[in-house]
Amino acid sequence: MSRIIKLPDNSQIKEGGKPQTSPHTLFLDQSKKTAQPKITDRFDPTREKPATKIVATSKPTNSRKSEIIRMAGIATVIVLILNIAQIYPKTVATKNATLDAAYAGVESIMNIDTGDMGSAGQAFGTATYQFEMAEQAIWYLTDENSQITQSNKYLKTATSLLSAGGALSSAGQSFANFAEEIQDSTKNLFSDGSEGKPSITSALGSAYETYIPQAQQELATAQVYLDEVSAEVLPEEYAGYVELVREQTAALTDFLEKLSVNFPIILNLLGDEYQQKYMILLENNSELRPGGGFMGSFLIVDLNDGYVDNMEFHDVYEYDGSFNEYIEPPVQEIKYLTCCWGLRDANYSPDFAVSSEATAWFFEHEGGPTVDHVLMVDLDFISDIIDILGPIYVESLGGELTGENFELVVSYIVESKLRGEETPKSVLEDIIPIIKDKITEPENLIEVLGSLISATQSKHFAAYSTDEETQNFWRSLNMDGELY
Repeated sequence: MSRIIKLPDNSQIKEGGKPQTSPHTLFLDQSKKTAQPKITDRFDPTREKPATKIVATSKPTNSRKSEIIRMAGIATVIVLILNIAQIYPKTVATKNATLDAAYAGVESIMNIDTGDMGSAGQAFGTATYQFEMAEQAIWYLTDENSQITQSNKYLKTATSLLSAGGALSSAGQSFANFAEEIQDSTKNLFSDGSEGKPSITSALGSAYETYIPQAQQELATAQVYLDEVSAEVLPEEYAGYVELVREQTAALTDFLEKLSVNFPIILNLLGDEYQQKYMILLENNSELRPGGGFMGSFLIVDLNDGYVDNMEFHDVYEYDGSFNEYIEPPVQEIKYLTCCWGLRDANYSPDFAVSSEATAWFFEHEGGPTVDHVLMVDLDFISDIIDILGPIYVESLGGELTGENFELVVSYIVESKLRGEETPKSVLEDIIPIIKDKITEPENLIEVLGSLISATQSKHFAAYSTDEETQNFWRSLNMDGELY
């Protein structure tokens, strides 16, 4: 007789399972298999050791999968704890190494001498290396896929600041290298004669293509990292600095975008592809005219490949004195000054573009060549330039000119005709070449450019070009002197 024994509910099989009747059976007789396919285990009392098998007759439940997941989770936690145990003793050393490298990078930037672009480039390179060392000190936390970095805003801000510092330093190195090459190239800028000399504009273009796009890319990278910085986690005294750097980086990025558009125009103004002819009006603003001042004299300058191939000084009466055609003044106010309109009164409009068109037309109509550009400078601007350059000794005067005495000396010589009845203004012809040579000296160039910007704002300098694209360039710099 066969007996069927069901496993009790409190057996080990129940662990992880549900309280239900077990599908497993034990046969204690020696009878043959029955037709029941699910009963496959039997017990033979004649054997020394019973051969008992417990076979599942249904699909495994989710309990076993849950157990595997639990064990895997425990193993992961153990591994993580072991790793943390290894990292923790290094945290203090890591913090110190990171701060030391970061502070060293900042110090390298702060000690940069902007007057020496060679040493500035080296300093920026050193700063870039030091920021990279700071990042490497915490490389195991700053991996792109690191969940710790992404979830911890303090660590995220720290790593973003380090990356921004490295990118800005790299951009600074590119700028410094560009400036150094520019300095070397511009040593001969505006020197006399281009024939047989190396191209200045080609050197400038090559330096630009080598360094400026790279600097733009680094600035864009820095901007991305700076935008990731959370100001609320920074100490109050540093949050303002970060915001300032962010703003200045954006402004510099915008400036470089404009430079990229206008750099070919700048090269063209220097005579890169074709020689450019300039008419530079020397106006006496002590004798006012709508266009600034009485333009008693002017220069004709030819720029070719960055060199001055020709520079001529002219008194306005050289052309007006031999011009006999009657041209009616365009406005009633001019009629009070002269019976007939000529080159001397061509700057009749406060809109410099209008006056320049009339000036260029009269110059050509009275026998002069066609000009590409018309520039205006007055006595105040020249006085400021002489102040920057330092006292100028003029041999023909037997003394020094300064910004303070320039207008008085020139006016006295002109009005008294001290230099002769025919050429009272030729003293300017002696002064201009000296100024030209001293302007391009590296220690003076930056200050002169600053003075030029200031003179533009106060209407002591203005520029006009017959080419519309170039005129738009002057307009973008607010140097056009136009009225709207």
